[in-house]
Amino acid sequence: MKTLLRRLSLAAAGFAMALGVGVAIGNAAKAVETRAEASTTGFFKRVVSTDEISAGDKIILVNEAGTNAFRTIEVENNYGSIFNVSASNSVISLSGDDVEVFTIENGINDGSYSFKGTENLANQYLIWNSGNTLGVQTEKAAKASWTISETDGVLTIANADTADRIMKFTSSRRVACYKDGTGNLAQIYRMVDVSAVSSLSATITAPQGNEEWVISNIILTGTLNGRADQDISNYIDLVPVTEVPKTTSGNYPVTIGFARKSGVLGNADLGTQVLYATVTEDVFMNYRPVKSVSALNTYTLYALGYADKTKFINTSHASVDTDTGIELFRLEPSPEPADKGKFYLRIVTGSSYPYTNGEYVNNENSSATVSYGNTASALWQPNDADGPVNLLNTSNENRWLSNYLKDESNYLGAYKTNQANTTKVPTRR
Repeated sequence: MKTLLRRLSLAAAGFAMALGVGVAIGNAAKAVETRAEASTTGFFKRVVSTDEISAGDKIILVNEAGTNAFRTIEVENNYGSIFNVSASNSVISLSGDDVEVFTIENGINDGSYSFKGTENLANQYLIWNSGNTLGVQTEKAAKASWTISETDGVLTIANADTADRIMKFTSSRRVACYKDGTGNLAQIYRMVDVSAVSSLSATITAPQGNEEWVISNIILTGTLNGRADQDISNYIDLVPVTEVPKTTSGNYPVTIGFARKSGVLGNADLGTQVLYATVTEDVFMNYRPVKSVSALNTYTLYALGYADKTKFINTSHASVDTDTGIELFRLEPSPEPADKGKFYLRIVTGSSYPYTNGEYVNNENSSATVSYGNTASALWQPNDADGPVNLLNTSNENRWLSNYLKDESNYLGAYKTNQANTTKVPTRR
């Protein structure tokens, strides 16, 4: 909460008293404003009916065009100063902005309201002062009471003590009270309050092996500013509470929680809802290299081939350009603490010996040959020093899994040097 400070200059009075001249302190000088700026954050929705207004609401005052908001009372001339804002779909979003927030209270007169400041005008009531001017005072009196009426969705805020004084924004960029009640009328934007979530519709997808869910097509309804079945999608973040495996394609139930965005009011627990997330299997083309790998996820391997063409590893473990018959491998973590961060490379979709489903790729011969079968010399360490992940076998002379183009066969091998076409691990798109 920021505070409005005032400082009274006594220089003239001090000089006069030194000369023995009697001077009234109150007439010594005009008050000089030395205030700190407000810092208001939140969503504020335009009020278009008096039914939407009640005591306790947090509001800001804005012109009809939704471009200027009430900032504070300028003490030198008793007018309201403004801060530039921008309304979109009748909603203004503020982020640490110098705009006064008022709390609505019941006024002195029946059916009237008072506006109590919370920022620049903390604990002071907005009043009609005299003539066209506005002011503030700590006492809730008739001048601090306002009636609010509505015509065709446009509000008119009139002083309850002098009904022909209408609060308006002027072309000279200030807020004042005028007898003319047409044009540039002050409007109320109420701080968004979400008290309940009633329904949620959304699409949640994740390509197999991908660590990130994609949530789209969100339609979220709930109770907004006391009105049920309103669109609250812009004011709530969806938070997946439960995680599901992504190693197998299918539909999985995911419990979704709801978190109010910064600047959205409400204390009630919004509960949870269950949606079904779709994990899709995408094992052919349009892969991109990953920069990290996760245990028990399934991957395919690729290498740069002739003329820098991407070549995938097929079920015979040869490099191919086509999108059919691509081999899948699963990274299984070593159970040994000393081997933390190393994985077994297990064949998932092999067709026939020696590339049989369930067997491991190893390098047990201290040569460029890879073999298949048991887990001996089958530990591979992911390395992402050059961006995309590639695999290093530390059991035998630190050999890289590669489809190095040594000859036309271009089969998987294990080489001592990290060739430009070292086999990489891609992810789903």
